[in-house]
Amino acid sequence: MSWNIDPTHSNIEFTVKHMMFTTVRGRFGSFEGIINLNTDDLLASSVEGGVEVNSISSNDDDRDAHLRSPDFFAVDNYPQITFRSSRVERVGDDHYKVIGDLTIHDAKREIVWDVVDAGQGKDPW
Repeated sequence: MSWNIDPTHSNIEFTVKHMMFTTVRGRFGSFEGIINLNTDDLLASSVEGGVEVNSISSNDDDRDAHLRSPDFFAVDNYPQITFRSSRVERVGDDHYKVIGDLTIHDAKREIVWDVVDAGQGKDPW
């Protein structure tokens, strides 16, 4: 089964500490991705996607401009954050771990996402 990640019904959000005592929340408004799940052979499953860094919003225009600058994301040189899975593991009836590489700038790091299959159905539209 294959799904396109639907940005209308999905979010890519973050929280960070600012000055060590307040929490800043933000989101990326533009992203895409695809999930390919083969329940018979998880080795054939994959997840990949990208985030348009310029779409960052933290509810403060000045902070967002600073986050886009070379001090942080450097969107002129690195316009996307990408993720590409290397494997998918089942850890329960409806629980999975998706392991893969998250790339920000030229830095690639392996991360693990805990994923729950909340159900499936046909789109009535």
